[in-house]
Amino acid sequence: MRLFFVLVLCCLSALEAAKDDISIKTGYFPQSVYLEATSGGGFLNFDCMFKPIKAGKVFIVLFHYLDREGNVLLIRRLAPNPPFENVGIHLAVFTPGKGPVLHQNSFQAGDSVFIAHPFEQVPAHFLVKRVKCQIILVNEDQSYEELEIQVPVSKHRPKSAFYPPFDETWIHLQGHDLRAHHRQIYYHRNSNYFAIDFLKIDSSGELVRPGRDGTKLSDFYSYGAKVLSPGDGVVVQILDRFEDAPIGGRAKDLDPNFPGGNHILIQHEPNLFSYLAHLQKGSFLVQVGDKVKTAQELALCGNSGNSDAPHIHFHQVPEAKTNLLTVHGLPIIFRKFQTRVGDRNMVHQKLGSFPGEVILGQK
Repeated sequence: MRLFFVLVLCCLSALEAAKDDISIKTGYFPQSVYLEATSGGGFLNFDCMFKPIKAGKVFIVLFHYLDREGNVLLIRRLAPNPPFENVGIHLAVFTPGKGPVLHQNSFQAGDSVFIAHPFEQVPAHFLVKRVKCQIILVNEDQSYEELEIQVPVSKHRPKSAFYPPFDETWIHLQGHDLRAHHRQIYYHRNSNYFAIDFLKIDSSGELVRPGRDGTKLSDFYSYGAKVLSPGDGVVVQILDRFEDAPIGGRAKDLDPNFPGGNHILIQHEPNLFSYLAHLQKGSFLVQVGDKVKTAQELALCGNSGNSDAPHIHFHQVPEAKTNLLTVHGLPIIFRKFQTRVGDRNMVHQKLGSFPGEVILGQK
């Protein structure tokens, strides 16, 4: 959840119907993939992991995007051929008893091979319903093997209405594309998978107040800014015991079980919760059990937990769990929000926000 520098981890899940026995034995793919509609197009994020039965390397991966009738919309190719192609953010190899090795596509029998889907952007007019993954392996004996699995694609449609959790003007600085730390988690559950980091800015896009050098928390517009409820709900959890971390430093009381530091968890539906983190200690205006309304002030933005600079970390999950690796995140769909493009404001409805967008708050 660290704002600029931390490497974090992805999504694997239950096995779908497979083409052959090798796929059944070795392939682990998500049961479902969310196609996110955003103000900047569409996102299609998912990752997979398999265990090879022989030593070898990944030769090529083809992602076929299919419509409802099975027609091909797009075919995208990942050919992990270092140093000509960057494999570091696309592949990792896990040896039993050891951590992941990045920038590597060769493996031994018994290793686990992680592959991130690197082509997250999809043209908005493409109605993708399934993704067919073809993974071609070259074994050390120069024999070839193919894994093929089709993964269903769906849209996340929450019943509740959500809005950005702030007023005034902020920027969606970090999202969940492959370049964002939220997605770089090599595990089948990741509460951060669809997370967003918001920072407050001025009219010229500056994060730091005029005449300040950004070395103090109070130099940032975000620090001490109001954090608002993104929707109606009930407060089910509050953690309020962490001090703010220094700019670019490490909090003295950092707890790896609570990388978000001070946070609040709000239940909106039986299986939908909002998590807002890195809040200021002692700034909470609500308690566990309180009913909250959209735009109600909850606390102040701080820099507690694993954070480089003051910002709001926002994600949603289907269970009342806050540990990073115990529950998988859900896409965030806003009922309505405004973005500023040059000197114009644009209104978006029932869409997610796009990394880099300047967003106008609720008030």
